Amino acid sequence: MKAFEVTPSGPPPPLDDEEDEESKLPSRWHLAIAANQTFLIYLYYSIVIPTAHTYAASLGAPRGFAGVLVGATSIGAAMVQPLYRLLLKRSYAVTLLVQIGVMLVGSILYALAGLAGTWWLLLVGRVIGGLGGSTYPVLTYLSEAVGKKHRSNATSIVMGVSRSLGYALGPVFAAALVYVDFHMGELTIDKRNNPGFFVALICVGQQLAVSWSFPREGSKLMDKNKTNERRLPSTSEAASEDKTKREKVMHVLTLSWFVVAVFSCPILICAWELSTTKLLQGAFHWSIQSSALLIGGIILCPIVPLLLTGKLTYKFSDAFIEKVGFAVCLVSCVGLFQYGAASVLGRTLPYLVCSFIFMNFLTVPMVLTYSHVTKVCMLSEVEWMQNVLSVASYLARGVGAVIGDILSPNALAGLFMGLLAFILVTNILLGKRLVPKVS
Repeated sequence: MKAFEVTPSGPPPPLDDEEDEESKLPSRWHLAIAANQTFLIYLYYSIVIPTAHTYAASLGAPRGFAGVLVGATSIGAAMVQPLYRLLLKRSYAVTLLVQIGVMLVGSILYALAGLAGTWWLLLVGRVIGGLGGSTYPVLTYLSEAVGKKHRSNATSIVMGVSRSLGYALGPVFAAALVYVDFHMGELTIDKRNNPGFFVALICVGQQLAVSWSFPREGSKLMDKNKTNERRLPSTSEAASEDKTKREKVMHVLTLSWFVVAVFSCPILICAWELSTTKLLQGAFHWSIQSSALLIGGIILCPIVPLLLTGKLTYKFSDAFIEKVGFAVCLVSCVGLFQYGAASVLGRTLPYLVCSFIFMNFLTVPMVLTYSHVTKVCMLSEVEWMQNVLSVASYLARGVGAVIGDILSPNALAGLFMGLLAFILVTNILLGKRLVPKVS
């Protein structure tokens, strides 16, 4: 079965047949633009990680500021979430262009902080750029444009693969940009501010792509009159009007599980990324380039499992795949503890092997939850849930960055195991409520 099929660009024609509705797909070009938007968001977040400590220290920033600097994008995203909701009612393309615009401005301000000689401008630039750091518009687009049959596969690629690429290539690009060093008058362009200029250039390219071809119409999921007229093809029977009070409570608890899972996973990933960067450059004495390439490589690896998972969703339920992923991830946390081996190699190798397993099996279930939730809620709840999950995700990125910069590796490993155990056990307890019934 093909993952994607080319369909005419522009708004899809109305579909009355339920089977056609469940199998619908937008054009590949529109999916590619949505994927690049996701890539840009996570690239903006991660590209400063290898040099954040150096840049902040050169401007006299206080201790622990690097974690705040990386996580500051979450503050900006939280401030404008209501604005995105209003924009989505009017136009998908306009919403994406607004996101790109603020990331462009934020990147330039970040790059010019060295010239200004103040670490406050670093923070201001990251907060402003963070205004565009929400995946909510892309998630809403996928929920509406992609039918139930292909939604998990499309989400794995558009959200999962692009997210991994953004996370991974951020440190890789930062490592490569270390070698770009020259002066333009009073402005010094070096490893500290190169990430800002680099992201600004990519923003310009994405603006051209969105302006040239992306749906101009707004989201129909915002129209409660229309969403109440038809059921989401992938909704569960829990949406019926005659639900008992207990069923309503269980439905809320089921949706709450997705919020907890989506909030917890980015904390684990971002905390691991910050902590591992500091561990490699400090305790293990790796260079900026080597640590960035290693971390980028580990984060890049989940692309293969995500592509495989997209195919497996045609045979196995999302809930089953999530259970397997969280279980393996929980076991891998044992190797993230630093047991005080005499040699550096004795500490480094187990840590990196378990980190590889950890990142691969955590990324897959995290990405699946975004499409999975749309299969167990009512149509009128889809947009609201994507809104909540998006807010939870980028707030978690900020929390994870700060925690990863402050806590010790052993404290983080213990926290990781606690969060994963809770998510896995509650997934098992919810059981069939996480498996959508066939309409």
